[in-house]
Amino acid sequence: MVFQNPAAQMLGNTVEEEIIFGLENLGLSEREIRSRLEHVIDTFSLTSFLQRAPQSLSGGEQQKLALAAIMARQPKVLVLDEPFSMLDVQAAAELMEYLVELSKSGTSIIAFEHRSEYFENGQ
Repeated sequence: MVFQNPAAQMLGNTVEEEIIFGLENLGLSEREIRSRLEHVIDTFSLTSFLQRAPQSLSGGEQQKLALAAIMARQPKVLVLDEPFSMLDVQAAAELMEYLVELSKSGTSIIAFEHRSEYFENGQ
């Protein structure tokens, strides 16, 4: 689950630690952790943020980080609480594209969102 306020679920001292934390808890090998880390930082354009503190990121960047940390775990079900709340129009459209592809690949998505036009228009 990705909360509406992503800062509420941040535990790591750096963006990299935030993503790796959940993967280590799954007991994955170092090689698998690195592979998944590289995939999500590329997917969510977080490469330049790896050594930054999550608290130093903007709300939209924190939201992307929270989603990246969850997606690195490769969940079968993704629950999102107001996923577009801190995103600008372009970032929201990119997220919607990602969610559509994720859904097509078999991940179930449950989203609670006041701005339903993103889902209605497929933006």
